Amino acid sequence: MNSSPEGWGRRALTALALIVIISYGARLAYSLLAPLVPVAFSLIGVGLVALFFFQRRR
Repeated sequence: MNSSPEGWGRRALTALALIVIISYGARLAYSLLAPLVPVAFSLIGVGLVALFFFQRRR
């Protein structure tokens, strides 16, 4: 009936470790990428303004 040689306790511990690793990775990615959000918005804004002015020249 048990398709896995390891017991449910070991599988639960493995799942918990996987959740902790994924959450730590997500937290690290957020801390690295969060300062780039204002820069990205400002670059998009400058690009839209430049696109608006260059479209009007044609």
